Amino acid sequence: MNLEELALKHGSDKSSLRHNYMIEYEKYFEPIKETTKSILELGVWMGGSLRIWEEYFTNAKIHGIDINASCKFLESKRGKIFIGDQQDIEFLNDVCEETGELDIVIDDCSHAVKDQIVSLGFLYYKLKRGGIYVVEDVEDRDMPVLLASIEVIRCKILSVYKSKYKDYRLVILKRPE
Repeated sequence: MNLEELALKHGSDKSSLRHNYMIEYEKYFEPIKETTKSILELGVWMGGSLRIWEEYFTNAKIHGIDINASCKFLESKRGKIFIGDQQDIEFLNDVCEETGELDIVIDDCSHAVKDQIVSLGFLYYKLKRGGIYVVEDVEDRDMPVLLASIEVIRCKILSVYKSKYKDYRLVILKRPE
């Protein structure tokens, strides 16, 4: 199944029924589908996207972060759920010590640009060379602030994609090889 089919199967807001992000994800994830070993998603909510990543990236461990302790039940044989705040660098460091180097990070957490910048500033450097970092649901009004941070960190922008729902953007970055 492709990512759109999996998103529809698992009721994800990433599907064409809401944000339509999967069309953009597919472009960047399909070429690394078999080689991806470790994914970290910030903001797991009900776990729909965790199931998508588990089915799509069959060789990867799929980890999640959420501030809500009730999300712990979403753990699986191939992934752990860490409970904590995406702004807490010490917490993020502890997570990365356990997960090791990451192939993909997806920030679908608070959708607040201040939080997104803190997580990006730390986790971007925990990506392996050539790894992909995604920031979901960036509001149009927050794009200049996020883009300024991306410039400071010297991330390579692969895509800035407009959601079909609200004034949100999906920003896909790549750490240079």
